[in-house]
Amino acid sequence: MGPIFPRREGWIAGGFGLVHGLAFASALRDLHLEGTRLAAGILAFNLGVEAVQAMLVLLAAPLLVLLARTDYFARVRQATAVVAAAMALAWIGVRAAGMAIPGFA
Repeated sequence: MGPIFPRREGWIAGGFGLVHGLAFASALRDLHLEGTRLAAGILAFNLGVEAVQAMLVLLAAPLLVLLARTDYFARVRQATAVVAAAMALAWIGVRAAGMAIPGFA
């Protein structure tokens, strides 16, 4: 099974980045930060996000390489995609209903 959007991965990643950036900008606006405090907030947030992503890649990549060598890889990949889609739909439903999830914005 190949990619859902072959040769368009960059556009998909850019779209997700744009949506996340808009959500972050909205959260920053609510903090009423200006000047140096705004720049420091953006920098700290981005460095934190990048550090966590790098850590996850360092942990997950070796496991995924090993898993890719098994017959289970396609099924695990599909199951993971289904779980991610279900979580995304649930989150969209909660947000659309105006409900709050404790610990999340």
